[in-house]
Amino acid sequence: EEHIEARPRGRLFSYNEKTNELNLLLSHLFFPNGLQLGPQKDYLLINENSMARIIKQVIVDRITQVFIFIQSHI
Repeated sequence: EEHIEARPRGRLFSYNEKTNELNLLLSHLFFPNGLQLGPQKDYLLINENSMARIIKQVIVDRITQVFIFIQSHI
């Protein structure tokens, strides 16, 4: 149902095992179902299945920028 409705209900969290802390990184994602961390751990690619796109979250000095990395126009 979530995929069919195409509503931005997805969220991405980080979990710190040492402190048992859960942090919200991104919200309003469209059915996110794939993640890939960059080799230098300075960005994260997130597949948004409902939107047929991949967004890129760039992390530099604890500042985060999010933009569309690639989008299908099918």
